[in-house]
Amino acid sequence: MKSRPIPELLFILLLFGVAWFPLKRLTDAGAAVSLSAPSLRPPDAPGDAGKSVPVFLRIKSAHAPERCAVSLPGGEPLWTWDNTAAVTSIDARIDLPIRPGAVLDLAVRATWSGGTPETALTLTLEPDGIEGESVTVWARGSFDDILTFFR
Repeated sequence: MKSRPIPELLFILLLFGVAWFPLKRLTDAGAAVSLSAPSLRPPDAPGDAGKSVPVFLRIKSAHAPERCAVSLPGGEPLWTWDNTAAVTSIDARIDLPIRPGAVLDLAVRATWSGGTPETALTLTLEPDGIEGESVTVWARGSFDDILTFFR
């Protein structure tokens, strides 16, 4: 059997050419699709400053806190949790003034009973129409600080 290098080379180039078009379409950076969450409005839309958005709030702790409160810095508590059942996780719905693309600071206070070892406290916020975010902090005895979400 005799080898014919030119027809074999043309056949291989034809195979690469046929495979190249679909691969180029699949890997083309110009045709990338954005998978980000839809925004309610652009970040600098007028009238967003004081608008409250319903937010799913979850607080989890490795050890049951006696009390936990969430508020805007310098404001009255938006939500408090007096933990009489000694549970380590609770969910709530609250309204917060959130603008898409802007950061949100929350003042969080939590206390644990004496003798509780250092423990993790996780706050998860999931606003309607905005991707959720979690922040975990470590504390012993009590925690009183401002947490920043949506940087």
